[in-house]
Amino acid sequence: MTSLLKAEQLTVAVGGRTLVRELELAVAPGEMWAVLGQNGSGKTTLLHTLAGLVPAAAGQVSIGDKPAAAYTRRELGRQLGILLQQEAQEFWGTLRDYVTLGRHPHLHTLFGTDADDDAAVDAALAAFDLAALAARAYQTLSGGERQRARLAQLWAQDPALLLLDEPLQHLDLRHQLQLFERVENVVRERNRAALIVLHDLAWAGRCDKALLLYGDGRWRAGTAAELLDAATLESLYGCRLRAFGAGADAHLLPVI
Repeated sequence: MTSLLKAEQLTVAVGGRTLVRELELAVAPGEMWAVLGQNGSGKTTLLHTLAGLVPAAAGQVSIGDKPAAAYTRRELGRQLGILLQQEAQEFWGTLRDYVTLGRHPHLHTLFGTDADDDAAVDAALAAFDLAALAARAYQTLSGGERQRARLAQLWAQDPALLLLDEPLQHLDLRHQLQLFERVENVVRERNRAALIVLHDLAWAGRCDKALLLYGDGRWRAGTAAELLDAATLESLYGCRLRAFGAGADAHLLPVI
């Protein structure tokens, strides 16, 4: 089976510091990956590199059956979508206008959206409890509402591969659960894939696999069951942990 994402001998560096060295990663359809590591370990920079937003120091990234660099931007937008931690600028339109931007890679006409695009936007708004807010000015939204709007924009884009950088920030508990249910549904039922940068280890346990970044070039990749144990994560985070429960349902908390 062709991987949706493959990194070969990928090295990521910033300011002369190597964060990830010679990463070998293959993400298959139907997989959810948790990306874990301390602050500054390279999680965000890696996602930006995989998305083609910053160049790699070495190695290659492939999306589907060809190098990421071989895609046009619109073609890549149909294959890959990224949720960034921060937006570069404000948006002056409505919430619906903002979510509709996600349809750009799919537009068939210079004259705006068609019925399929409008239906995709409606579905995305409904998926994140935003339909009632669609006419609101984006600038008036709360932090949590903006985060859900950004997720809805990505759902309207409908890419095969989701790169989610701390998607749980600003979300209350109900909407955290909602997000994970949405990701699980699209990955399992539509044979997509997701890489999710997380700090909450309880949610990491719902993923199939994990990628651990140590910030000095070292990395580990494997099943979540293999890597999400107290000893491995103590080494990753540099603090003692205590496990409550077992397996994917275990909660790991720092020892005070």
